[in-house]
Amino acid sequence: MVKQDGRFIENTACVRCSSSDGMSVYEKEDDEGGVYQDGYCWASCQEYIPPSELGYETSKPQQSGKVEDEEVGLKDVKKIKEISTYDSRGIKERKIKKVYAEMYGMKVSYSEDTGEIDTHYYPTTKANSVTGYFVRTLPKKFSAVGDVKNTQLQGQHLFDKGGLFENRVNSKFIIVTEGYLDMLAGAQMMNEGSKYITPVVSLPNGANTKCITTDENFAFLNKFENIILAFDQDEPGLKNAKAVAKIFTGGKVKIMGFAEKDPADMCFAGKVDEFRKAFWKAAPNKPSQIVTVDDIFEKALQSPEKGLSFPWPEATRATGGLRRGEVHIVGAAPKIGKTEHQHQMVKHMTEVHDVCVGVMSLEENPVKTLKKVAGKYAGKQFTKPPEEGGYSVEQLSDAMDGLRGKIEFYSSDGVRDSDEILETVRYWASKGIWFFIVDPLTALVAEHTSGEANDILNAFMSKAASMAMELQITFFMYSHVNPAKAGIPHDQGGDVLSSQWTGSRAMEKWAHYGWGIQRDRTEKDPLIRNTARVTMLFDREFGEYCEYYAYYNKETNDWLECADPKEGGGGYSEQDVMKDAELFS
Repeated sequence: MVKQDGRFIENTACVRCSSSDGMSVYEKEDDEGGVYQDGYCWASCQEYIPPSELGYETSKPQQSGKVEDEEVGLKDVKKIKEISTYDSRGIKERKIKKVYAEMYGMKVSYSEDTGEIDTHYYPTTKANSVTGYFVRTLPKKFSAVGDVKNTQLQGQHLFDKGGLFENRVNSKFIIVTEGYLDMLAGAQMMNEGSKYITPVVSLPNGANTKCITTDENFAFLNKFENIILAFDQDEPGLKNAKAVAKIFTGGKVKIMGFAEKDPADMCFAGKVDEFRKAFWKAAPNKPSQIVTVDDIFEKALQSPEKGLSFPWPEATRATGGLRRGEVHIVGAAPKIGKTEHQHQMVKHMTEVHDVCVGVMSLEENPVKTLKKVAGKYAGKQFTKPPEEGGYSVEQLSDAMDGLRGKIEFYSSDGVRDSDEILETVRYWASKGIWFFIVDPLTALVAEHTSGEANDILNAFMSKAASMAMELQITFFMYSHVNPAKAGIPHDQGGDVLSSQWTGSRAMEKWAHYGWGIQRDRTEKDPLIRNTARVTMLFDREFGEYCEYYAYYNKETNDWLECADPKEGGGGYSEQDVMKDAELFS
């Protein structure tokens, strides 16, 4: 079948969403002359509905033929124009007065069996002339007669050039509704007893907002200073209102909010004054990024959130714990302790907090990383041969088996593309992973000039910080540092400064926390040589500072907090770390 414009049949309940009348059904002809029906949902779905979902199969055309159908349609339009509206009981049931039904050209017809009104006819116009009708068979079945495509907004002909109320229109305001009865109700509530006419028009086909973009309809609405949308007070209605707001500029479009579902219900409930107040209080569509004090007042009353513990109690106390949505940067010279820091973090997050970690080691094979993290669990150095590391293959296997489902790796295969890394993170986040290790950042720019490196890192950090906030994920990123220009070298324990990080401006700008690791690799005393000093370089959240020492124990393969080795040493045990973690779990 070939998708093409067809003859509008009716509005009815959508087969995909909860809309009761948002789907328009069209009759079409395929290449072989067969007739079929398809649809389009103008409500929540905003999607094409194929014939198969309507349970409709192709059939051969009837003898009447397409030309005869068009002629019958034209005769019906003429006949409907002649129907009297002297009895408008169907409108009285909605408390809409006869004068407004007559003003907008609405017609009714009656049941031959009961003599009661059973059908409404809502006119559609082009160039201010009636060309067709939307037919509503009560209570809520819609069809069409005549030409109802690409029409003016319903009611537009009354207020356009040459219209009945053109010279009495308040040019500052116009109200747009989603339905014909809503339009009548809105006109009655706004204009009953009023000196000036506030024009009220309706979308001609329910929730189809695309009709506003036609040149004629856009020009008509745009001449008003304020376009007030009185759309349905539900999710599809709000969605449609926001779509219309984007069509016009300068805050011209304002959105009404009221207690009932739509203007017709407001009229029926007798809430005329409330509707008028809502009209005057209508406000431009507020971008989702803008919040007021009222929007965040209750949230601001809440105390700062306590996060999960670090492996190092002093870091936990200084930060209040590790929270989602944060970016941490850890800087150190080569062979000082970055790897031990990240692997201790991975062990702690997976063992203590049962968090699955996404690891992107850009200079290390995932196999090696897995062995190192497994070694943290087993207290063994699995990267050494079994005879040197003092372990068996079974111990290695058991330790790695315990990490199934706790850690996943990014295998770069030598490709270090920053956008690909962030795409991987977004995929991981869709699986529920929220804690990520990236090591080292400098690998992303190793083949670029310093100027290019700064631009790349700035772009990467900006996107990563936005992603952390959007997805509520946390990054621990590791960076090499440039050599100290003066003072003690980094490999002799000299202080690490955030200004020494590669691409430091980007990292300080976008990260929440900055950490430096210092260690004297030249020290002969093994206790001092294997103890690192960790400093918090900046804390964007609370402005805190902390410093602690961490000792690498070859026997246990742990890197845990300890006292200053120059003041006697003494460190935290694994039991101390677990006890501290209980306060922040």
